Amino acid sequence: ERCQDDILESSLEKSKLSFHDNEKAHAMYSFWQHWQYYTLFVLSPYFSAALFANALYIGKLILDKLGWYGLSLLVWVPFTMSSILATVLTIISKKLLIGVVQPGHWELYGSFHCRKYIVDHLVRYHLLFWLWLSSLVGSPLTTSAMYISQIYRALGVQIGKDSAVRASPDILTCYDLVFIGKSNLWGGATDLCAWSVEGGFLVGKEIRSGDECYVGAQSVIMGDVTLQDHSTVAGFSIAESGTTVSGDQTVIGTRLFNTKLSSESGSPRVMRMLEIAGKIGALLLWISSATVIALFALLMPDPPIQLSAEDLSSWFAYAFGFGFMICLGMPLYAVVVQVTAKYLLVGTFRTRSVDNESKIILTLAYNWTVTDLTKRFIRLPLGGCFLEVAIHRILGASIGSHVYLDSVVLFEPDLVSIGDHTSLNKSTLSPHQITKTRAEFSMVKIGSFCTLGVEATLHGRDSLEDGTQMSGMTMAMIGTRMKAGVWSGYPAKRTGPRKSDPPRPSLPMWYVFLTNPISSFPCLFWSIYLSLEALFRCGSPPRFPDYHEREQEHCDVSNLTLPSSLMGTFSSEDLPVKFRFEHGRWNDRLRWLRLDAGTYIESDDAVFGVWCRWANYDIEFNPSLTEAEGQVSFGCWRVPRTIVSLRLLKGESDNSWVIGHSWFHGDAVAVTILKRDEHTAVSSPDQVHFQV
Repeated sequence: ERCQDDILESSLEKSKLSFHDNEKAHAMYSFWQHWQYYTLFVLSPYFSAALFANALYIGKLILDKLGWYGLSLLVWVPFTMSSILATVLTIISKKLLIGVVQPGHWELYGSFHCRKYIVDHLVRYHLLFWLWLSSLVGSPLTTSAMYISQIYRALGVQIGKDSAVRASPDILTCYDLVFIGKSNLWGGATDLCAWSVEGGFLVGKEIRSGDECYVGAQSVIMGDVTLQDHSTVAGFSIAESGTTVSGDQTVIGTRLFNTKLSSESGSPRVMRMLEIAGKIGALLLWISSATVIALFALLMPDPPIQLSAEDLSSWFAYAFGFGFMICLGMPLYAVVVQVTAKYLLVGTFRTRSVDNESKIILTLAYNWTVTDLTKRFIRLPLGGCFLEVAIHRILGASIGSHVYLDSVVLFEPDLVSIGDHTSLNKSTLSPHQITKTRAEFSMVKIGSFCTLGVEATLHGRDSLEDGTQMSGMTMAMIGTRMKAGVWSGYPAKRTGPRKSDPPRPSLPMWYVFLTNPISSFPCLFWSIYLSLEALFRCGSPPRFPDYHEREQEHCDVSNLTLPSSLMGTFSSEDLPVKFRFEHGRWNDRLRWLRLDAGTYIESDDAVFGVWCRWANYDIEFNPSLTEAEGQVSFGCWRVPRTIVSLRLLKGESDNSWVIGHSWFHGDAVAVTILKRDEHTAVSSPDQVHFQV
């Protein structure tokens, strides 16, 4: 009884403590929500309005003093001034709200967490936004690597001399917890995770990098990681918390490997290349934006519409024009800039390996120019659209038919080859590989019927055979040849056989007609005509033509042999029709068969024979003569395969064929099974000859 009383008393004390903890947690969470409301609905909108007002005011001053042509030359000035203002106010907010951040842990939703949220919001949605916006119009200041390094240092991130690190929200918001040594080379889209939530606390851990370190693209470095001098983190790898990477080690995936890498320093050269490439790219963007404003001034020297508070039509007109510019004008502008930059700076990308930085400066300038530009103005609005495929084809990529691209990051398009019926989902194709001392450009080859998952990555010298599937977040070692099957992880490994293709539904009729506008008119005409003829039974039942008449008609062409599997008369199992291939024209070299309308079918049903009286077929067989696909034509109109096509498949026996049609590019729908009549079978292919 005494033990039970002690247990009951201790449980009551714990329940009181948990009750008070729940009250405290609820109060802290409510306080956190209020801070978010104030940040999102008060601080951020007014701050953004002030920055836009500052840019408009400076732009108006330039316009009043120098006119439209002066504004076109100095269009970068208003954006740069607002970017500087956003940077200064963000740095001051950081100093006042969180000061110098030391490693430690703080209560979740507590005071420090709320203050850090405000600074993070200013960095992500104001400082970086205006930094990107001013770079988009070619600002010489915000495109300078020296200026970016000063922003890092002002926010507490320690970056050594000659270190190439791009501006990233995941690095900037680490503040004083990151120390990067001299001559570091960090690839794009590298994430630093100095902050984590552990056991109800916000935990901050240091990340230290020595001198001459190399960090590959799309890698992740967790908190409490130390990279010693000359250490390496391969691309797409994760340096887990508590890891220390020595100078002779490399992180590949999540494991450490002992390697002997070159100790030659290439980062200062890469830094100079990036600086020059940034200037060239900024110059191109400045010329592009200045040209657009100059053309606007030339075409419309006076605004056609004057805003007034009473005239609502003028406001609607300006709103319509602004929406049109954002939805269509900006993507079109980005496409023109990208195509111009490619053919003006580079021309055609070639397979090569160089160690002289001067030979790849223009390539880097092109990549620098189009990366941020296409991310927001091409991949976001046009991702998953057929225009994305068309743009990459214009830029030089070899892309087959029926390829689906969804916001794909594609560098060096001339070095990318994609087969037919392939899908790429928010993946990255990077034919270039830049190290400390060299730059290599190689082909990326993707076969037909392949699939790349979200965030899958391919580099130069990687190749995918037909029917290969890469799962999401997968990357192979450079130079890997992936056979048909499922590949996953990093380094990518074959984890399963090739998956069977799922059923392919037909495309919407409106989409087919939209992509084939000219063929929509004859399609409508023939649909109405065949329907009326079948309804009123105007035509006579089709009959096989006399064989001697066919021989007389084609007597001027050489005599060839029809394959034995196509000889004879075939009867349908469920329809009152008979079928003959012998009345067609066969080309043995091309494995091609032409069936003229009304010559290949015999039926007593006038309704069923309407289609065959008018439809011609051009059939192409595979080398083994077991499958065939045919194009339909009515008179001079050749029906696009996306509307309808014939499919033939050899049956279980040599004396049968399965015949069907594929409508609107969907899976073939079987019409009937044709079986050869025994009394018409041919024992030898040499017994039957006909004209071709």
